[in-house]
Amino acid sequence: MTSGDESSSSIVALATEGSWSAYLDEETTGLVYYFNAETGESLWDPPTSTFPKVRLNRKKRVAMMDKRKEYNQNALKEREAAEQQDSNKKSGFLSGFMMDIMNGSTNDDNAKDPQSLVTNGAGAGVSTEEPILESSSSSQISTQSADTSSKSSKNESKSKKSVKSSEKSSTAAADGGGGIFGNIFASSPSKAIKSKSDIIDDGNNNNLNSPSSAPALGEDEELEWIEDPGARLASSSPTPSFVNPFKSTTKTKPKTKTKTMPTIEKDAAIPSKIEFASKVLPHPEKVSWGGEDALFVFGRSFGVFDGVSGADKLDGVPLYSVTLAKQMKRTVGLRGLDIPTLKSRLTDAAEYCDAGATGASTAVVGSIDDGFKLKVLNVGDSVLMVVRDGKMIARTKDILHYFDCPYQLGENSPDRPRDGTVLETQLKKGDVIIAASDGVFDNIPEERVCKIVEDVCERGLPGNILVKKIIDESRKVSLDPQAPTPYAVAAKRNRYEEYKSGVGGKVDDLSCVVVQCS
Repeated sequence: MTSGDESSSSIVALATEGSWSAYLDEETTGLVYYFNAETGESLWDPPTSTFPKVRLNRKKRVAMMDKRKEYNQNALKEREAAEQQDSNKKSGFLSGFMMDIMNGSTNDDNAKDPQSLVTNGAGAGVSTEEPILESSSSSQISTQSADTSSKSSKNESKSKKSVKSSEKSSTAAADGGGGIFGNIFASSPSKAIKSKSDIIDDGNNNNLNSPSSAPALGEDEELEWIEDPGARLASSSPTPSFVNPFKSTTKTKPKTKTKTMPTIEKDAAIPSKIEFASKVLPHPEKVSWGGEDALFVFGRSFGVFDGVSGADKLDGVPLYSVTLAKQMKRTVGLRGLDIPTLKSRLTDAAEYCDAGATGASTAVVGSIDDGFKLKVLNVGDSVLMVVRDGKMIARTKDILHYFDCPYQLGENSPDRPRDGTVLETQLKKGDVIIAASDGVFDNIPEERVCKIVEDVCERGLPGNILVKKIIDESRKVSLDPQAPTPYAVAAKRNRYEEYKSGVGGKVDDLSCVVVQCS
């Protein structure tokens, strides 16, 4: 960076709130920092919880990653050179000391006086204190290097957790490295890391003062802020192999942590296994491009997203429902999530879609914890129900603004995941969960779905057969203009002319997830 007027004309703020602005250091580190134009203060983390999201175009993202890679390579080389220099000093001191002993240069008085012995053994011009200090420092650095190398291969999750805890002060909703900003750079769940973006001192800028230090980042790291422990288990990315030059070199004894798994009371009714099956069938007129419904299944979580056909859409831009499903799959992790975490994950996904997707979508997402308790969040009119012994024992609550206008997530929608309804219920062996878009439940009533589930389970058929039967019957009924359907009854009540007779199917995209507990 340069200072003065030249800096002001060449550096563009990525986001601004009051006197604070976010900038990308494209010349030195490739990281984002926050600068107060009135006080001259600089920070690594967003200065407020309401600071706008930092978004980068493709060109700046490429420049950022290249600069970060270059900086980390240089930092690693400098670190290795410093360690080699310390090692040489230590080696020279010890070799000189041993040589003098072998040559008989020490006497009885020297042997009795440790400081005198060090002075004679080190050779002329070396004080009695300097070698001791250098030896201690070198030992600490070597220990730190060994600890870091060991943790890289044996305790990946612990080393990543330390990065997260050092940046705990800023939230995913207000930083440049988490939530939507992180997802821009994450290419897959297995490559996403768990750190937020920081920056170190640029050293050349007199006008935009960067903070004094920041942790270096690995060459292959990408930005995605993930808080769920299950998500960390899902990541297979290696821990960066470099030694952080800003980490304290104080020698500490490694702490041994014993991981205690949750204990589940033994109960014959509690399931021991869950199996998933899913299927999407587009509207007959939308088959060529896949329709507007989407779903995901990952770990112990799943979801159905019904694209709102009446929402405005831009050609060539990814659909909101499809992008929601992809983002949720990337961030939920392998373990079950509670309701607050489901809301947080869905909020982050919706914010990402607001910036890069088109249209709108309803959402119903569920997760099953280690004790087989089901947690569900619903925004809109898709349905999740639990069937036990052929009867519905739990169901989500639909939320509508008015008939045919459900709550929905979208850039221009006031609805957010916090507005959704929630459901929690304990699962038992034999329970079957059905999560489906309104295209299913507009055409076949809940009682019929329960009957299909009961028939398939009595025959011992797998979930893929069950989900196919539900989808196939829904499509068949939707094409029958004389079929008595739940939608036709509601449409007649709301004076829809085409359903004034109270019968007729509704052709729509169809999506369904089946979860069998055994």
